[in-house]
Amino acid sequence: MNDISRASLTVDVYKLIQRKKDPVLQARLYNMVFQYAFENIKPDEESDLFDYFLLVQSKIDYEIKTKISGKKGGLKKAENRTDFFNSTQDPRIGFSEPYDTNVNENVNVNVNENERENENEPEESPHSQPTLSFSSPEQEYSNTVFKIFSAAGCPCQNNNPLTFLQKDFKDGLEILHRTQGLQNLHSDDVIQACRNYTSVLLDSKMYVTNRYSFPKFLQTKNFTDYLPQNFVRENFILYDQKKQPQNTGQPQTQTPPEIPFEDARQEFLIKMQNDPRFIKPIFCHFAAIWDSCSRPKGEEYFRWQNEMIKDDWSQNYLKMQT
Repeated sequence: MNDISRASLTVDVYKLIQRKKDPVLQARLYNMVFQYAFENIKPDEESDLFDYFLLVQSKIDYEIKTKISGKKGGLKKAENRTDFFNSTQDPRIGFSEPYDTNVNENVNVNVNENERENENEPEESPHSQPTLSFSSPEQEYSNTVFKIFSAAGCPCQNNNPLTFLQKDFKDGLEILHRTQGLQNLHSDDVIQACRNYTSVLLDSKMYVTNRYSFPKFLQTKNFTDYLPQNFVRENFILYDQKKQPQNTGQPQTQTPPEIPFEDARQEFLIKMQNDPRFIKPIFCHFAAIWDSCSRPKGEEYFRWQNEMIKDDWSQNYLKMQT
């Protein structure tokens, strides 16, 4: 006798029986199905129900086999699961009414779900790392920050832009998102803060000497001092540079104070506006870097400008102009 807990009737078997309108015939059909499913008793071949039995036998066998195999860990791949679907029997045997051949679409509802999932899902290596996904604006954002830190000699994953994107840039965004007061910072403000930081870092007159990675820079206690709305360049000048020359009674030749960045930038724009080689948008975009490089002038400036033209932002700008 079959274990009742291992047998089940699919909904299509139920629907087939219900198509018979005679309640006596329905009862006989149910009895035949139960006897075979639970007691392995087949109807006599001369019985008027034998044609129906041939139709549902493979279904019942499959359901019992699936239940038993499911408790053992699933069907082996070598076992044939498609006997029912490959059957050449006419599904209309024993029925005078039209028969819907699509009734059996749910026949496999009891197949071991765990095995089905394991067959469809690729095996993952325990050492595999999740692939990070970044949008195009995020990649451009990361690339801009990477070039600023790389040009200043700051740690940026051995100057590897892809590793920088997946490590330093990702960590930096997480720091911004979880730090009170920094969650709503616009990327332009962060980029300008990076430029302000590297400009004073590369200036020998400034006291800033520590070369931080991008995430470490965001964690410094005075990070907000570099934001464009807070940045005051004079606040980073070395104390010795601020001291006035002592009065020795001798005439002193005093070096005029350095022109503030914004004044120097405006003055340079006016001076260069008539030179056909001068590309104003590129200068304005990289003005902070120009400032950090001791404000090159003349031919030295154009050599600097040629380097900035290699930047992706410059390339995109020049393409738009053609």
